[in-house]
Amino acid sequence: FQKPSDIVIADFDNEEARTMVQDAPGAILFSSVKHGIEGDGAWLADETLLVSGEGKESVLLPLSDVPLKGEHNISNVLLAALASLAAGLSVKEVRSGIKSFPGVPHRLEKVALKNSVTYYNDTAATIPDAAVAALRSFSEPVILIAGGSDKRLDFTSLAKEILTRSKGLVLFKGEGTEKLLQALQDLLPAEEKGRSFEVVESMAKAVELASRSAEAGDVILLSPGAASFGVFKNEFDRGEQFRNAVGIL
Repeated sequence: FQKPSDIVIADFDNEEARTMVQDAPGAILFSSVKHGIEGDGAWLADETLLVSGEGKESVLLPLSDVPLKGEHNISNVLLAALASLAAGLSVKEVRSGIKSFPGVPHRLEKVALKNSVTYYNDTAATIPDAAVAALRSFSEPVILIAGGSDKRLDFTSLAKEILTRSKGLVLFKGEGTEKLLQALQDLLPAEEKGRSFEVVESMAKAVELASRSAEAGDVILLSPGAASFGVFKNEFDRGEQFRNAVGIL
């Protein structure tokens, strides 16, 4: 329903989105964290976010000035920058907005630093892909708190990421957790088949176990990759319980 005077903004790195917008009647603005963009758009190059409009290229800001963690959030920042610029904001205004934006609750939200261990609340990650993105956001050793009820999704990718990137794992009881445990067992090498994982029925116990095994410099990450029903009222209740449990350590 767009008109020739309208604008569509899309992620160039997403093949489906890139193909879908080709028929747009108006201007197409692409963003990318992997490629330079020809024409108007926004992209990441040499640890710097760049934008181009009406043939003029500008430095938006260094990657190190973006307060949000994760490659997926760099993509989000580029898309938001394009929308803001298209709405009439200046590069300076967009730069200021990005640098001052602390993120939103429950999405890779840094909630505490205790005994040199950092706690992140990513309870809004209710599907495996979101938990995968969260795990990829950290270079530090991660102890993951995950699992829950099932949305009829495949947990193979999350299991691979857990075995590759996490230092430790605590799981909430649920049907989704049962599928994740099976995916983990399927991927374990022969000598580790039958390895056990902690499964708990409360946030307090999950945080206690994760904290007990954490060392200075570690990250404890709540990023369930599953729905919350059963142990919690909803994902926001789960996030609030995480905050509270961390607060009383």
